[in-house]
Amino acid sequence: DQMFPHFIAFGLPPVVSGLVLSGLFAAAMSSIDSGINSITAVVTTDFLDRFGKHPLSEKKHVLYARLLAVGIGAVVVIGSSFIQHIPGNITAVTNKTVNLLPVPIFCLFFFAFFVKFARPAGVWAGAIAGTVAATLVAFSGPIFGMDPETGLDPISFQWIAPVSLVTNLSVGCLVSALFGMKAKNASVQHHDIDPY
Repeated sequence: DQMFPHFIAFGLPPVVSGLVLSGLFAAAMSSIDSGINSITAVVTTDFLDRFGKHPLSEKKHVLYARLLAVGIGAVVVIGSSFIQHIPGNITAVTNKTVNLLPVPIFCLFFFAFFVKFARPAGVWAGAIAGTVAATLVAFSGPIFGMDPETGLDPISFQWIAPVSLVTNLSVGCLVSALFGMKAKNASVQHHDIDPY
């Protein structure tokens, strides 16, 4: 992790090192602002408009969007201060923090499009189980203790997605099948009782 900053500081000419740093900051800021903008748009459109008592004016939309952007930005800045406590190099830390939710989100769409017997309870149970499994794999070192021989996590960060995927799909299908059988039994019993 220290090789790249050392090379920028001592291996590049002064003007080029400044350009490289400017490019790094610009790339980071563009990623952060697009994420904050997306979250703000989702919250204002899907929550404030949908669950609000009355429709919001454009002026209120802009006000709430700005307040949300400031709030989300504050959460991101405060959350980034805890990154230093996650063990590992920059690749491991990035994968541990970024790869917790993509598989559960993918599985939500997978269940919706490809699993005909999927039930809401099964999809939610799968998403929760997949997120818990991803968290346990990502932070296996702090949770279960580091490997004494290598000083690394006992489970590699590269297993986050496969373990989360298998857990999510297994739990989701199992719970959906159980709830599907209960719904089938309930409809059969109701049909047997109901004379019409």
